Amino acid sequence: MCSGFLWSGSPNITTKAKIVWDDVCTPYEEGGLGIRLIQEVSTVFSLKLIWRLFAQTKSLWVIWVKRYLLRDETLWDAKDTWLGSWAWQKLLRFRSLAKEFLRMDVKDGCTVRFWSDMWLPEGRLIEIAVKLACRSWASGGI
Repeated sequence: MCSGFLWSGSPNITTKAKIVWDDVCTPYEEGGLGIRLIQEVSTVFSLKLIWRLFAQTKSLWVIWVKRYLLRDETLWDAKDTWLGSWAWQKLLRFRSLAKEFLRMDVKDGCTVRFWSDMWLPEGRLIEIAVKLACRSWASGGI
């Protein structure tokens, strides 16, 4: 009913568009309605779930995911298998984007995996070591 009004000015006529969707999603201060694009909202919510895997370790969802989906692996190494729902599959697709934003504090080292967690600004130590080894091997150093 609401979308019918946005498109035609009447909830009963749904064939004519009165407002361009880009205008609807423009910020309110710029003359739009301030409605966010669903793709952007979906991306933010997915990244927040990934953040919860690392920040809210006492969460029931996090405990369940670590036990039944990750099974002693990190999120970065988890295989894209038939396990998990469509939402889990979506989180796995957002890993590369999450890497840009996620960093871990080492503190006493009990909650951070030395080789596989994102505690260095450059990325995971295992990936850095592999790149350096490949570069050294390519130049004839190994």
